[in-house]
Amino acid sequence: MKNNLVSYVRRDIDDYPGREYAFSPSIRYPEYKYDVIAKEKNDVYDMVRESFFVLGMDSENQGTPDWNPLGDIINPDDTVVIKPNWIIHINPEKTQHDTKCLVTNPSVVRAVADYVLIALREGSGRLIIGDSPTWQCDLDSLVNNMGYDAVFDFYKEREGEKVSKKDFRDLIISSGDEYGKKVTGSHGVIVDLQRDSALNDFSEKEMDDFRIYGYSSEIMKEAHAKDKHQYMIHEDILNADVIINIPKPKTHRKAGMTACCKNFVGINCRKEYLPHHRVGSADEGGDEYNHKNIIKSIHSSIAEKFFSTKNPGQLLSFANKMTRGAELVLSRDKKYDGGWYGNETLWRMVADLNQIVEFADPDGVIKTESQRKIFNVCDMIIPGQGEGPLKPIPKQFGAIVCGENRVMVDYLIAELMGFDQSKIKYIFYLMESLKINPKDYYVTDKENHTERITDFKGNRKDVFIPAQGWAGHIEKRL
Repeated sequence: MKNNLVSYVRRDIDDYPGREYAFSPSIRYPEYKYDVIAKEKNDVYDMVRESFFVLGMDSENQGTPDWNPLGDIINPDDTVVIKPNWIIHINPEKTQHDTKCLVTNPSVVRAVADYVLIALREGSGRLIIGDSPTWQCDLDSLVNNMGYDAVFDFYKEREGEKVSKKDFRDLIISSGDEYGKKVTGSHGVIVDLQRDSALNDFSEKEMDDFRIYGYSSEIMKEAHAKDKHQYMIHEDILNADVIINIPKPKTHRKAGMTACCKNFVGINCRKEYLPHHRVGSADEGGDEYNHKNIIKSIHSSIAEKFFSTKNPGQLLSFANKMTRGAELVLSRDKKYDGGWYGNETLWRMVADLNQIVEFADPDGVIKTESQRKIFNVCDMIIPGQGEGPLKPIPKQFGAIVCGENRVMVDYLIAELMGFDQSKIKYIFYLMESLKINPKDYYVTDKENHTERITDFKGNRKDVFIPAQGWAGHIEKRL
Protein backbone atom coordinates (compact mmCIF):
# COMPACT_ATOMS: atom_id res chain seq x y z
CA MET A 1 0.00 0.00 0.00
CA LYS A 2 1.20 3.48 -0.83
CA ASN A 3 0.77 5.76 2.17
CA ASN A 4 0.30 8.82 -0.06
CA LEU A 5 -3.05 7.57 -1.40
CA VAL A 6 -6.58 8.38 -0.23
CA SER A 7 -9.33 6.13 -1.57
CA TYR A 8 -12.77 7.47 -2.49
CA VAL A 9 -15.32 4.73 -3.18
CA ARG A 10 -18.88 5.78 -3.85
CA ARG A 11 -22.08 3.96 -4.78
CA ASP A 12 -25.68 4.92 -5.42
CA ILE A 13 -26.99 3.75 -2.04
CA ASP A 14 -29.04 5.63 0.50
CA ASP A 15 -29.02 3.41 3.58
CA TYR A 16 -27.10 0.90 5.66
CA PRO A 17 -27.83 -2.85 5.84
CA GLY A 18 -30.03 -4.17 8.65
CA ARG A 19 -28.75 -5.92 11.75
CA GLU A 20 -30.35 -9.33 11.14
CA TYR A 21 -27.10 -10.94 9.97
CA ALA A 22 -24.83 -8.89 12.24
CA PHE A 23 -23.80 -6.86 9.17
CA SER A 24 -22.10 -9.85 7.56
CA PRO A 25 -21.20 -9.67 3.85
CA SER A 26 -23.72 -10.86 1.29
CA ILE A 27 -20.93 -12.42 -0.80
CA ARG A 28 -18.67 -15.24 0.37
CA TYR A 29 -15.34 -13.62 -0.36
CA PRO A 30 -12.27 -15.91 -0.54
CA GLU A 31 -10.70 -14.37 2.57
CA TYR A 32 -13.93 -14.33 4.66
CA LYS A 33 -13.51 -16.57 7.74
CA TYR A 34 -16.98 -16.82 9.28
CA ASP A 35 -20.09 -18.97 8.80
CA VAL A 36 -22.74 -16.26 8.31
CA ILE A 37 -23.57 -14.78 4.90
CA ALA A 38 -26.28 -12.10 4.76
CA LYS A 39 -29.30 -12.75 2.59
CA GLU A 40 -29.70 -9.03 1.94
CA LYS A 41 -27.18 -7.05 -0.08
CA ASN A 42 -24.48 -5.43 2.04
CA ASP A 43 -23.01 -2.60 -0.04
CA VAL A 44 -21.13 -1.17 2.94
CA TYR A 45 -19.04 -4.30 3.48
CA ASP A 46 -18.34 -4.41 -0.26
CA MET A 47 -17.23 -0.75 -0.26
CA VAL A 48 -14.84 -1.15 2.67
CA ARG A 49 -13.32 -4.18 0.96
CA GLU A 50 -13.17 -2.30 -2.35
CA SER A 51 -11.40 0.60 -0.63
CA PHE A 52 -8.63 -1.73 0.53
CA PHE A 53 -8.38 -3.08 -3.01
CA VAL A 54 -7.95 0.32 -4.67
CA LEU A 55 -5.33 1.31 -2.09
CA GLY A 56 -3.31 -1.71 -3.22
CA MET A 57 -3.27 -3.30 0.24
CA ASP A 58 -1.59 -6.74 0.13
CA SER A 59 -1.86 -6.58 -3.65
CA GLU A 60 -0.03 -9.88 -4.15
CA ASN A 61 -2.80 -11.84 -2.44
CA GLN A 62 -5.88 -9.96 -3.62
CA GLY A 63 -8.65 -12.33 -4.62
CA THR A 64 -7.22 -15.29 -2.67
CA PRO A 65 -8.02 -16.86 0.75
CA ASP A 66 -4.69 -15.49 2.01
CA TRP A 67 -5.57 -11.84 1.37
CA ASN A 68 -4.69 -9.80 4.49
CA PRO A 69 -5.10 -6.13 3.57
CA LEU A 70 -4.29 -4.80 7.03
CA GLY A 71 -1.28 -7.09 7.44
CA ASP A 72 1.20 -4.30 6.64
CA ILE A 73 -0.30 -2.27 9.48
CA ILE A 74 -1.19 -4.93 12.06
CA ASN A 75 1.04 -7.69 13.45
CA PRO A 76 -0.59 -10.85 14.89
CA ASP A 77 0.29 -9.98 18.51
CA ASP A 78 -0.74 -6.31 18.37
CA THR A 79 -3.28 -4.50 20.49
CA VAL A 80 -5.62 -2.76 18.03
CA VAL A 81 -8.16 -0.08 18.93
CA ILE A 82 -11.04 0.72 16.59
CA LYS A 83 -12.13 4.27 17.41
CA PRO A 84 -15.65 5.00 16.09
CA ASN A 85 -17.69 8.12 16.80
CA TRP A 86 -20.20 7.29 19.55
CA ILE A 87 -20.92 10.90 20.46
CA ILE A 88 -24.47 10.49 21.86
CA HIS A 89 -27.40 8.07 21.67
CA ILE A 90 -30.08 10.48 20.43
CA ASN A 91 -30.22 13.29 17.88
CA PRO A 92 -32.17 16.23 19.37
CA GLU A 93 -32.47 17.92 15.95
CA LYS A 94 -36.10 19.04 15.72
CA THR A 95 -37.34 17.43 12.52
CA GLN A 96 -35.63 14.12 11.65
CA HIS A 97 -33.88 12.96 14.84
CA ASP A 98 -31.60 10.92 12.60
CA THR A 99 -28.93 8.87 14.39
CA LYS A 100 -27.46 7.36 11.23
CA CYS A 101 -25.86 10.74 10.45
CA LEU A 102 -24.85 11.17 14.09
CA VAL A 103 -22.66 8.17 14.95
CA THR A 104 -20.45 5.71 13.08
CA ASN A 105 -22.62 2.92 11.73
CA PRO A 106 -21.87 -0.61 13.04
CA SER A 107 -21.93 -2.00 9.48
CA VAL A 108 -18.72 -0.07 8.75
CA VAL A 109 -17.10 -1.15 12.02
CA ARG A 110 -18.03 -4.81 11.41
CA ALA A 111 -16.44 -4.81 7.94
CA VAL A 112 -13.22 -3.21 9.21
CA ALA A 113 -13.11 -5.43 12.32
CA ASP A 114 -13.27 -8.58 10.18
CA TYR A 115 -10.07 -7.54 8.43
CA VAL A 116 -8.43 -6.56 11.71
CA LEU A 117 -9.16 -10.07 12.99
CA ILE A 118 -7.69 -11.63 9.84
CA ALA A 119 -4.45 -9.78 10.65
CA LEU A 120 -4.60 -10.93 14.30
CA ARG A 121 -5.75 -14.48 13.63
CA GLU A 122 -2.48 -16.35 14.15
CA GLY A 123 -1.34 -14.38 17.21
CA SER A 124 -2.23 -13.31 20.71
CA GLY A 125 -3.37 -9.83 19.73
CA ARG A 126 -6.67 -8.30 20.74
CA LEU A 127 -9.20 -5.83 19.37
CA ILE A 128 -10.78 -3.08 21.47
CA ILE A 129 -13.71 -1.07 20.10
CA GLY A 130 -14.24 2.06 22.16
CA ASP A 131 -14.89 5.77 22.45
CA SER A 132 -15.46 8.52 24.99
CA PRO A 133 -18.92 9.98 24.27
CA THR A 134 -20.44 13.07 25.84
CA TRP A 135 -21.50 12.84 29.48
CA GLN A 136 -25.16 12.71 28.37
CA CYS A 137 -24.66 9.60 26.23
CA ASP A 138 -26.42 6.42 27.32
CA LEU A 139 -23.92 4.12 25.65
CA ASP A 140 -25.97 0.97 26.25
CA SER A 141 -28.89 2.56 24.39
CA LEU A 142 -26.62 3.60 21.53
CA VAL A 143 -25.14 0.10 21.25
CA ASN A 144 -28.56 -1.56 21.29
CA ASN A 145 -30.42 0.90 19.07
CA MET A 146 -27.78 1.14 16.37
CA GLY A 147 -27.12 -2.61 16.25
CA TYR A 148 -23.64 -2.73 17.78
CA ASP A 149 -24.91 -5.37 20.19
CA ALA A 150 -25.35 -7.74 17.23
CA VAL A 151 -21.70 -7.17 16.28
CA PHE A 152 -20.41 -7.79 19.81
CA ASP A 153 -22.59 -10.89 20.20
CA PHE A 154 -21.31 -12.20 16.85
CA TYR A 155 -17.69 -11.84 17.91
CA LYS A 156 -18.30 -13.09 21.43
CA GLU A 157 -19.56 -16.38 20.01
CA ARG A 158 -16.74 -16.76 17.49
CA GLU A 159 -13.74 -14.93 18.97
CA GLY A 160 -14.31 -15.14 22.71
CA GLU A 161 -12.44 -12.45 24.65
CA LYS A 162 -10.37 -11.35 21.66
CA VAL A 163 -12.85 -8.52 20.96
CA SER A 164 -14.05 -6.13 23.67
CA LYS A 165 -16.19 -3.01 23.95
CA LYS A 166 -14.87 -0.09 26.00
CA ASP A 167 -16.36 3.11 27.34
CA PHE A 168 -13.35 5.42 27.58
CA ARG A 169 -15.11 7.92 29.86
CA ASP A 170 -13.74 8.21 33.38
CA LEU A 171 -16.94 9.83 34.65
CA ILE A 172 -20.52 9.90 33.46
CA ILE A 173 -23.79 11.43 34.58
CA SER A 174 -26.73 9.05 34.88
CA SER A 175 -30.32 10.06 34.22
CA GLY A 176 -31.01 10.14 37.95
CA ASP A 177 -28.28 12.66 38.68
CA GLU A 178 -28.39 16.44 38.42
CA TYR A 179 -24.66 16.98 38.30
CA GLY A 180 -23.55 14.03 40.44
CA LYS A 181 -20.93 11.95 38.65
CA LYS A 182 -20.27 8.24 38.66
CA VAL A 183 -17.02 6.47 37.92
CA THR A 184 -17.17 3.87 35.11
CA GLY A 185 -13.83 2.22 35.91
CA SER A 186 -11.77 3.56 33.00
CA HIS A 187 -8.21 4.63 33.63
CA GLY A 188 -6.62 7.71 32.13
CA VAL A 189 -2.99 8.79 31.83
CA ILE A 190 -2.04 12.46 32.09
CA VAL A 191 -0.15 13.69 29.02
CA ASP A 192 1.42 17.14 29.31
CA LEU A 193 2.44 18.87 26.07
CA GLN A 194 3.92 21.78 28.02
CA ARG A 195 5.21 24.50 25.70
CA ASP A 196 4.72 22.30 22.60
CA SER A 197 0.94 22.69 22.88
CA ALA A 198 -0.76 24.70 20.14
CA LEU A 199 -2.65 26.39 22.99
CA ASN A 200 0.53 27.82 24.46
CA ASP A 201 0.33 30.78 22.06
CA PHE A 202 -2.35 32.29 24.27
CA SER A 203 -1.60 34.59 27.19
CA GLU A 204 -2.04 33.45 30.78
CA LYS A 205 -5.24 35.50 31.03
CA GLU A 206 -6.63 33.89 27.89
CA MET A 207 -5.77 30.43 29.19
CA ASP A 208 -7.61 31.17 32.42
CA ASP A 209 -10.69 31.78 30.26
CA PHE A 210 -10.69 28.32 28.65
CA ARG A 211 -14.09 26.62 28.94
CA ILE A 212 -16.17 23.72 27.67
CA TYR A 213 -19.90 24.27 27.88
CA GLY A 214 -21.67 21.82 30.18
CA TYR A 215 -18.71 21.06 32.43
CA SER A 216 -17.06 22.61 35.46
CA SER A 217 -14.01 24.78 34.72
CA GLU A 218 -12.07 23.77 37.86
CA ILE A 219 -10.11 20.91 36.28
CA MET A 220 -9.47 22.89 33.10
CA LYS A 221 -7.96 25.79 35.04
CA GLU A 222 -5.62 23.36 36.76
CA ALA A 223 -4.72 21.48 33.58
CA HIS A 224 -3.98 24.43 31.29
CA ALA A 225 -1.59 27.25 32.12
CA LYS A 226 1.55 28.73 30.59
CA ASP A 227 3.87 25.87 29.50
CA LYS A 228 1.45 23.35 31.03
CA HIS A 229 -1.21 21.67 28.90
CA GLN A 230 -2.49 18.41 30.30
CA TYR A 231 -4.91 15.91 28.78
CA MET A 232 -6.25 12.70 30.33
CA ILE A 233 -5.88 10.00 27.67
CA HIS A 234 -7.36 6.53 28.03
CA GLU A 235 -4.73 3.89 28.74
CA ASP A 236 -5.98 1.63 25.93
CA ILE A 237 -5.16 4.35 23.40
CA LEU A 238 -1.62 4.79 24.71
CA ASN A 239 -1.07 1.02 24.90
CA ALA A 240 -2.35 0.45 21.37
CA ASP A 241 0.03 -0.66 18.65
CA VAL A 242 -2.50 0.31 15.97
CA ILE A 243 -5.52 2.61 15.93
CA ILE A 244 -8.15 2.21 13.23
CA ASN A 245 -9.96 5.54 13.23
CA ILE A 246 -13.56 5.29 11.93
CA PRO A 247 -15.16 8.74 12.19
CA LYS A 248 -18.58 9.94 11.09
CA PRO A 249 -17.81 13.03 8.97
CA LYS A 250 -20.15 15.92 9.79
CA THR A 251 -20.28 19.65 9.79
CA HIS A 252 -19.30 21.05 13.18
CA ARG A 253 -20.39 24.19 15.00
CA LYS A 254 -16.98 24.86 16.54
CA ALA A 255 -14.49 23.34 14.08
CA GLY A 256 -16.28 23.80 10.75
CA MET A 257 -16.17 20.06 10.10
CA THR A 258 -15.28 16.88 11.93
CA ALA A 259 -13.71 13.80 10.41
CA CYS A 260 -10.45 11.97 11.20
CA CYS A 261 -8.50 14.55 13.21
CA LYS A 262 -11.43 15.81 15.27
CA ASN A 263 -12.52 12.23 16.06
CA PHE A 264 -9.57 11.96 18.44
CA VAL A 265 -11.43 14.09 20.96
CA GLY A 266 -12.83 10.70 21.94
CA ILE A 267 -9.49 9.40 23.23
CA ASN A 268 -9.95 11.51 26.38
CA CYS A 269 -11.39 10.18 29.62
CA ARG A 270 -12.45 13.60 30.91
CA LYS A 271 -13.93 16.37 28.78
CA GLU A 272 -12.93 18.97 31.38
CA TYR A 273 -9.38 18.75 30.04
CA LEU A 274 -10.52 19.91 26.59
CA PRO A 275 -10.63 23.68 25.99
CA HIS A 276 -13.46 24.39 23.55
CA HIS A 277 -13.56 28.20 23.66
CA ARG A 278 -12.55 31.25 25.68
CA VAL A 279 -15.10 33.17 27.72
CA GLY A 280 -16.60 36.31 26.21
CA SER A 281 -16.88 37.91 22.81
CA ALA A 282 -14.12 38.48 20.28
CA ASP A 283 -14.64 42.20 20.95
CA GLU A 284 -13.57 41.53 24.55
CA GLY A 285 -10.68 39.16 23.78
CA GLY A 286 -12.62 35.88 23.96
CA ASP A 287 -13.96 33.63 21.21
CA GLU A 288 -17.22 32.35 22.71
CA TYR A 289 -19.11 34.54 20.21
CA ASN A 290 -18.24 37.48 17.99
CA HIS A 291 -19.74 40.73 19.32
CA LYS A 292 -20.34 41.95 22.86
CA ASN A 293 -23.83 40.85 23.95
CA ILE A 294 -25.33 41.28 27.40
CA ILE A 295 -27.75 38.35 27.07
CA LYS A 296 -24.99 35.94 26.05
CA SER A 297 -22.73 37.26 28.78
CA ILE A 298 -25.38 36.75 31.48
CA HIS A 299 -26.09 33.20 30.37
CA SER A 300 -22.40 32.35 30.17
CA SER A 301 -21.91 33.54 33.75
CA ILE A 302 -24.93 31.62 35.10
CA ALA A 303 -23.99 28.46 33.16
CA GLU A 304 -20.51 28.63 34.68
CA LYS A 305 -22.02 28.60 38.17
CA PHE A 306 -24.55 25.91 37.29
CA PHE A 307 -22.04 23.43 35.87
CA SER A 308 -19.53 24.10 38.64
CA THR A 309 -22.02 23.28 41.39
CA LYS A 310 -22.63 19.64 42.30
CA ASN A 311 -26.14 20.31 43.57
CA PRO A 312 -27.18 23.54 41.87
CA GLY A 313 -30.77 23.59 43.16
CA GLN A 314 -33.98 24.57 41.41
CA LEU A 315 -33.33 28.32 41.33
CA LEU A 316 -29.96 28.09 39.61
CA SER A 317 -31.25 25.36 37.29
CA PHE A 318 -34.22 27.55 36.32
CA ALA A 319 -31.97 30.57 35.76
CA ASN A 320 -29.68 28.52 33.52
CA LYS A 321 -32.58 27.29 31.38
CA MET A 322 -34.24 30.70 31.13
CA THR A 323 -31.11 32.62 30.16
CA ARG A 324 -30.21 29.91 27.63
CA GLY A 325 -33.68 30.27 26.10
CA ALA A 326 -33.34 34.04 26.00
CA GLU A 327 -29.92 33.72 24.37
CA LEU A 328 -31.29 31.48 21.61
CA VAL A 329 -34.45 33.47 20.98
CA LEU A 330 -33.39 37.10 21.44
CA SER A 331 -29.86 37.15 20.05
CA ARG A 332 -29.58 38.43 16.49
CA ASP A 333 -27.08 35.75 15.50
CA LYS A 334 -26.62 32.13 16.48
CA LYS A 335 -22.98 32.32 17.50
CA TYR A 336 -22.62 31.06 21.06
CA ASP A 337 -20.55 28.54 23.09
CA GLY A 338 -17.69 28.99 20.62
CA GLY A 339 -19.86 27.78 17.74
CA TRP A 340 -18.55 29.99 14.95
CA TYR A 341 -15.63 30.50 12.58
CA GLY A 342 -13.83 32.87 14.95
CA ASN A 343 -13.19 30.15 17.51
CA GLU A 344 -9.39 30.10 17.87
CA THR A 345 -9.33 27.65 20.78
CA LEU A 346 -10.92 24.41 19.64
CA TRP A 347 -8.80 23.81 16.54
CA ARG A 348 -5.66 24.13 18.67
CA MET A 349 -6.99 21.50 21.09
CA VAL A 350 -7.63 19.21 18.10
CA ALA A 351 -4.04 19.76 16.95
CA ASP A 352 -2.78 18.84 20.43
CA LEU A 353 -4.71 15.59 20.46
CA ASN A 354 -3.32 14.62 17.08
CA GLN A 355 0.18 15.15 18.41
CA ILE A 356 -0.63 12.99 21.43
CA VAL A 357 -2.30 10.13 19.56
CA GLU A 358 0.75 9.65 17.37
CA PHE A 359 3.71 10.53 19.60
CA ALA A 360 2.74 9.80 23.25
CA ASP A 361 4.18 6.56 24.64
CA PRO A 362 2.27 4.31 27.10
CA ASP A 363 3.48 6.45 30.02
CA GLY A 364 2.21 9.63 28.35
CA VAL A 365 5.69 10.91 27.41
CA ILE A 366 5.91 12.65 24.04
CA LYS A 367 8.52 11.08 21.76
CA THR A 368 10.03 12.28 18.49
CA GLU A 369 9.06 9.09 16.62
CA SER A 370 5.56 7.75 15.98
CA GLN A 371 4.47 5.37 18.74
CA ARG A 372 1.67 3.60 16.89
CA LYS A 373 0.24 3.15 13.43
CA ILE A 374 -2.99 4.91 12.49
CA PHE A 375 -5.32 4.08 9.62
CA ASN A 376 -8.56 5.87 8.79
CA VAL A 377 -11.86 4.60 7.38
CA CYS A 378 -14.56 7.27 7.09
CA ASP A 379 -18.27 6.46 7.15
CA MET A 380 -19.77 8.83 4.59
CA ILE A 381 -22.72 6.66 3.60
CA ILE A 382 -24.99 9.08 5.48
CA PRO A 383 -22.87 11.92 6.89
CA GLY A 384 -24.27 14.90 8.80
CA GLN A 385 -24.75 18.53 7.84
CA GLY A 386 -26.13 21.62 9.55
CA GLU A 387 -25.74 21.95 13.31
CA GLY A 388 -23.29 19.11 13.87
CA PRO A 389 -21.85 17.41 15.76
CA LEU A 390 -24.81 16.98 18.13
CA LYS A 391 -27.78 18.04 15.98
CA PRO A 392 -26.96 17.20 12.37
CA ILE A 393 -29.42 16.47 9.60
CA PRO A 394 -28.67 13.59 7.19
CA LYS A 395 -26.94 14.03 3.85
CA GLN A 396 -27.34 11.12 1.44
CA PHE A 397 -23.83 10.60 0.09
CA GLY A 398 -22.97 6.91 -0.22
CA ALA A 399 -19.18 6.94 0.16
CA ILE A 400 -16.34 5.34 2.10
CA VAL A 401 -13.10 7.35 2.28
CA CYS A 402 -9.90 5.68 3.51
CA GLY A 403 -6.25 6.54 3.96
CA GLU A 404 -3.24 6.35 6.22
CA ASN A 405 -2.67 10.09 6.49
CA ARG A 406 -5.55 11.48 8.55
CA VAL A 407 -4.81 15.10 7.64
CA MET A 408 -5.00 14.40 3.93
CA VAL A 409 -8.16 12.35 4.35
CA ASP A 410 -9.71 15.38 6.08
CA TYR A 411 -8.39 17.60 3.29
CA LEU A 412 -10.31 15.48 0.76
CA ILE A 413 -13.46 15.32 2.89
CA ALA A 414 -13.51 19.12 3.17
CA GLU A 415 -13.42 19.26 -0.63
CA LEU A 416 -16.23 16.71 -0.88
CA MET A 417 -18.31 18.86 1.48
CA GLY A 418 -17.64 21.93 -0.67
CA PHE A 419 -15.59 23.63 2.05
CA ASP A 420 -12.45 25.75 1.79
CA GLN A 421 -9.69 23.77 3.53
CA SER A 422 -7.85 26.94 4.53
CA LYS A 423 -10.81 27.89 6.75
CA ILE A 424 -10.44 24.66 8.75
CA LYS A 425 -7.39 25.75 10.67
CA TYR A 426 -6.32 22.46 12.23
CA ILE A 427 -5.76 21.02 8.73
CA PHE A 428 -3.14 23.58 7.77
CA TYR A 429 -1.59 23.67 11.24
CA LEU A 430 -1.07 19.90 11.16
CA MET A 431 0.22 19.97 7.59
CA GLU A 432 2.90 22.39 8.73
CA SER A 433 3.77 20.71 12.05
CA LEU A 434 3.83 17.20 10.54
CA LYS A 435 5.61 18.44 7.38
CA ILE A 436 2.88 17.28 4.99
CA ASN A 437 2.88 18.60 1.44
CA PRO A 438 -0.59 18.03 -0.10
CA LYS A 439 0.92 17.98 -3.60
CA ASP A 440 2.53 14.66 -2.66
CA TYR A 441 -0.86 12.98 -2.11
CA TYR A 442 -3.33 11.43 -4.54
CA VAL A 443 -6.99 10.40 -4.65
CA THR A 444 -7.83 7.04 -6.17
CA ASP A 445 -11.20 5.40 -6.86
CA LYS A 446 -12.64 2.04 -7.88
CA GLU A 447 -12.00 2.79 -11.55
CA ASN A 448 -8.30 3.17 -10.74
CA HIS A 449 -8.54 6.81 -11.64
CA THR A 450 -5.84 8.66 -9.70
CA GLU A 451 -5.23 12.39 -9.50
CA ARG A 452 -3.34 14.76 -7.25
CA ILE A 453 -5.43 15.61 -4.20
CA THR A 454 -4.94 19.33 -4.77
CA ASP A 455 -6.45 18.96 -8.27
CA PHE A 456 -9.50 16.98 -7.15
CA LYS A 457 -12.74 18.99 -7.25
CA GLY A 458 -15.96 18.11 -5.50
CA ASN A 459 -19.37 18.18 -7.14
CA ARG A 460 -21.47 21.32 -6.76
CA LYS A 461 -24.53 19.11 -6.11
CA ASP A 462 -22.82 17.58 -3.07
CA VAL A 463 -22.21 20.81 -1.12
CA PHE A 464 -23.07 20.40 2.56
CA ILE A 465 -25.10 22.89 4.58
CA PRO A 466 -22.63 24.37 7.10
CA ALA A 467 -23.41 25.13 10.73
CA GLN A 468 -25.01 28.57 11.13
CA GLY A 469 -21.91 30.08 12.72
CA TRP A 470 -19.86 29.14 9.63
CA ALA A 471 -22.34 29.99 6.87
CA GLY A 472 -20.90 32.46 4.36
CA HIS A 473 -17.38 31.79 5.61
CA ILE A 474 -16.39 28.17 4.98
CA GLU A 475 -18.00 27.43 1.61
CA LYS A 476 -15.98 27.13 -1.58
CA ARG A 477 -17.31 28.81 -4.66
CA LEU A 478 -17.45 25.74 -6.92
